[in-house]
Amino acid sequence: MSHRVFGQCLAALCTCAVLLLGAPALANEKKAEKETPVQPGDTITWSRDVVKAFEKAAAQRKPVMICINSQRVDGGRVEPAAKGLREVVYRDVRIVAKSRQFVCVFLTSAGSSAEYGELRARFGIDGLIVSPQHIFAHPDHKTGDQPLFRKEYWPYGKSEGAVKALLDMMDKSLAAFAAREGGTATPEAPEAKPEPEPDAPDAPVAPEADEKRTAWIQQLLDIVKRGGAAQREEAVRSLVANDRKGDCIDPLVALMPKLFEDKMIPELTTVVRGLTIPGLDKAALIMHEFLKHKDDDLRANTAVTLEYIGSKESIKPLTARVAREKNNDIANHMYRALGRCGKGESKVRSLLLKKAKGSKTETASFGPIVGLAYFEKDAKAARGVEKQLKALGPPGGGRRGGGRGTLKRAMLAWTLSEIGDPKSADFMRERMLAPLENVQSWWKGAVMTYYEAVARSCEGDEEAQDGVTEGVTGTLSFVGGSERFQDERRQGRDKSKFEPKAEWEVQPRDWGGRGGRGNGKGGKGR
Repeated sequence: MSHRVFGQCLAALCTCAVLLLGAPALANEKKAEKETPVQPGDTITWSRDVVKAFEKAAAQRKPVMICINSQRVDGGRVEPAAKGLREVVYRDVRIVAKSRQFVCVFLTSAGSSAEYGELRARFGIDGLIVSPQHIFAHPDHKTGDQPLFRKEYWPYGKSEGAVKALLDMMDKSLAAFAAREGGTATPEAPEAKPEPEPDAPDAPVAPEADEKRTAWIQQLLDIVKRGGAAQREEAVRSLVANDRKGDCIDPLVALMPKLFEDKMIPELTTVVRGLTIPGLDKAALIMHEFLKHKDDDLRANTAVTLEYIGSKESIKPLTARVAREKNNDIANHMYRALGRCGKGESKVRSLLLKKAKGSKTETASFGPIVGLAYFEKDAKAARGVEKQLKALGPPGGGRRGGGRGTLKRAMLAWTLSEIGDPKSADFMRERMLAPLENVQSWWKGAVMTYYEAVARSCEGDEEAQDGVTEGVTGTLSFVGGSERFQDERRQGRDKSKFEPKAEWEVQPRDWGGRGGRGNGKGGKGR
């Protein structure tokens, strides 16, 4: 009898025991779990055996949480994202408390081939397995079923935002599990409950009469200060959407220093995310101080909002902060904002070109390259990008179509199309297309189509832009998708007034994933 069949039989026997005997032992175990408080220093109870974990989950009717966490990836590189998860996130008392509602599996690159073989068979994973990675599954999960939730890579670091991100994944998985079980999910441990939203009224509808607007605005501002997360977001959205010559936005801007002084960082972050209004320089001037804050979410969201605002006044504070920013994801947001705020500025152009060229990884070069895309019709920016693209050269062959530099090469070509200097068309055809004529490879046709679309776009052919977008997003899909760059700090924002460049939602080409250059977000574990 196989392990999988054995697990299904065991689950059936346990179900019968529950019906016939009331399963007192199981009930007592759940009760003990609920009543035993988690203390600082407690750890997640890990299993290293995938089959046994699913057997236990079936017996206890719990979902499975699989954490793939390799100390070294990509042939020996130490993976900081995985280390942050092991040493900080997984040890957080809230994560430990929530983990009691799961059967938890921990796999590393040192795991046995049998465990990874079981993982591949159960989830249909082909190729290399990305690390870090989190897979949440129903205890009766079979090959071909969709997981309750799955997240490849780890773009959240190890701060409070990272803990919240994992708690959110766990909550979503529990909700999906409860739906499949007919609402019979394991009761949630008291310590692991999400922070309850304080009592506050729903965002009221904007009044038509002018004399009532003052009271309405104050009511929404009170919700911003005292409401729960969802209520705060709706209140800010409503204020921005119903603004009349600054009567709503000005009080929001004035509220930010007070929230900052009172250390109300979640509330402040909500306001920052809502002020995505080009030309709102007065808000940008206040936000510059937030770039120095220790909270990753506040710094990152501030950088993205400054990109939307596009104020020249933001150039100096962004330049000063990005030089000290240690989080590569946040640095990418800052470089993108610098490109938007500093387009046409020679010092900004030089900085972005320098960082695009000198970045140690393709991932770290993404932000500076996107920042250069804002330098439309800037001949000097075009020549600088061409120089870097010339140094990379066209793809040189091989099974993966060029190997190293695939993402950077594609992004530099896309940036040329965004800059739109006519001379770049000749460069693309002579330096990038011509050398491919005699290449024999399966990827040749797609790459040449992309490069020709870039050349035509530089000549002003608007119809070529669809081909450019298809080419660059196809490359992103091939190398792991856009999730590493289009993180939660950029998602869910109002784009009615401005849409930043390179805002793509691209899924990985292969469900199982090949891994990639992680740069703190994951790589090829096994």
